Amino acid sequence: MTFYMIDKHSCTTFSSRDSQKIISKPGKIRILGVFPNTMKHSSRTNRCYNYSLQDIQLTQAMIYAVDHLVNGNPNLLPGIDLGFTIVDSCSSKNLAMSGVTSSLVTTSTDNFPQLTCDLHATSNNSSLSGSPLSSAENANSNSPIIGVIGEKNELITTSLASFTSSLNLPQISYNSYSALLENRKLFPYFYRTTSSLQDQIKPLIDIISYFKWNWISVVIAGSDAAGNVKSTLSSTFDKRLICVSVNVVLYDNYTNQDLLKTVALLKRNRRSNVVVLFGVEPIIYDLMQKAQSKNLTGKTFIGTYSWMNSARMGNIHGSIVGGAIGIDFKRHTLKPFLNYLKTLDLCNNAYNPWFISAWQEKSVSSGRSMNQPSNLCHLDRQVKNLVFHEFYQRNYMSAFVIDAVLALAHALHKYLRCSSRKCLTIRPKQFSQADPSFAESITHVRFPGVTSSTFKFKHDGSSRMPYYYISLQPFKNATVDTFVEQSIGAWLGKDGLLIDTSRIIWNGGHSGYQTPLSRCSEDCQPGYYRDRLFYALTKHQHCCWKCNKCLIDRVSNTINQDTCSACLNFTESNWNHTQCIDMKIASFHNGQQ
Repeated sequence: MTFYMIDKHSCTTFSSRDSQKIISKPGKIRILGVFPNTMKHSSRTNRCYNYSLQDIQLTQAMIYAVDHLVNGNPNLLPGIDLGFTIVDSCSSKNLAMSGVTSSLVTTSTDNFPQLTCDLHATSNNSSLSGSPLSSAENANSNSPIIGVIGEKNELITTSLASFTSSLNLPQISYNSYSALLENRKLFPYFYRTTSSLQDQIKPLIDIISYFKWNWISVVIAGSDAAGNVKSTLSSTFDKRLICVSVNVVLYDNYTNQDLLKTVALLKRNRRSNVVVLFGVEPIIYDLMQKAQSKNLTGKTFIGTYSWMNSARMGNIHGSIVGGAIGIDFKRHTLKPFLNYLKTLDLCNNAYNPWFISAWQEKSVSSGRSMNQPSNLCHLDRQVKNLVFHEFYQRNYMSAFVIDAVLALAHALHKYLRCSSRKCLTIRPKQFSQADPSFAESITHVRFPGVTSSTFKFKHDGSSRMPYYYISLQPFKNATVDTFVEQSIGAWLGKDGLLIDTSRIIWNGGHSGYQTPLSRCSEDCQPGYYRDRLFYALTKHQHCCWKCNKCLIDRVSNTINQDTCSACLNFTESNWNHTQCIDMKIASFHNGQQ
């Protein structure tokens, strides 16, 4: 197998097991995927290391989609074998850019004349059977690349989008939420299989408004999400008259002390019992572990599939996370992929060298010897769960990768006017220059996807996803303290939401009809009025007030009146100032019979 190491200054390729890897599978047409399979890169030693099992699964999702869902579907691209090139970004913007650039250059000298670079490939002999291609095939492949899939990191994604748009080359991200990338003038060839940030926040705000919560806490997890989410939430909350009592951002370099401070803040704010939790799962999971250690109970968390359907979230007690409500998409269509993952071992997955290298790295750290991989092809479930469980467990992002591959394949089906039996013949140099009409095919593509029964893109390049509301219901007996996932309704977009409150069990085991309170001030009952004077000059004036009793001969007859109405002549207020009643007619006597 050929492993590429790309030198970002000379674009030269070297063979090295620890350096940046680029692998390819030949085909008449290829797609290019970019994934952070390793999390660190040393500029001194030029090594990429610290394998990310969750991200290696994303690479596997692309391989699966190409081999099983595209090439395995005789009606999608009949007569066309789709290939791929996969780049490990090493979680580095520079390496991602150089890897993509070199892959495009080696495609053909005619494809992207803007790019010039001399590349040479060397190969090392793989000790595993089933190597995907020879070094000659890898170095001399001229099959065109029709699109880029990537990346996970927002900064890398944006850098790639600027580059690919300059080449008129379509790019589809599987994890992007930046509002900047919705600008079709700047990024006309950028798409994403995720919904826009605004489309994810709307159903969360709708659920908050539905239960009349107006005094909430917000925790944003991850540097990428910090700016975009904070500004979008803030503007939306203002429009809905929702106030934020605690606003915390946990950046990627968060510390244990940051987590403890956040938990202490949430615990101290007794009136703010609803917490919007938005961001990346690793940070949120660490926060939940701290919440559990400090017994942070009585809070209702509002979130998304990014952490709510995480397999390891099941380690958090139901007394902590139970009662959480959030959005999700239909995930049953991921089951075939998860079953496919279970079949993979060290000898039948040669197209994914990161899978093999990660096994070697994890086995060393766990004290297991794996010097002879060929003898360990068939690993039992216990070994997989112990050493490599993060690769095999459900990762929602894989669904977005699969849909990105399918989007390009179905667009190609449309572009080549394919029937169920044949496609138009690919002419020589047909893809020598990126064709804008192919991007137009992506814009109008429709197909049965993983994240949606009918996948399609919006005009801004993001996807149209139907969202469903789920509740994590606390479940406790003599042996376990956990939760079970329950579907409670759907978000209908402009038509609002549909919620079955009878299916909700809140934190503490309360039924759906005992909605938790999360308000700055209690409702002012009839006979009282809201006095906002104390909060008039603060940003909380719409949510906080004092309840003052109506003065003599003034009344209020509904909750939360801002003023009391004066009684008309010859009427007076009743004893509790809720209505005006006729004055009693006094009798006067002059002392005569």
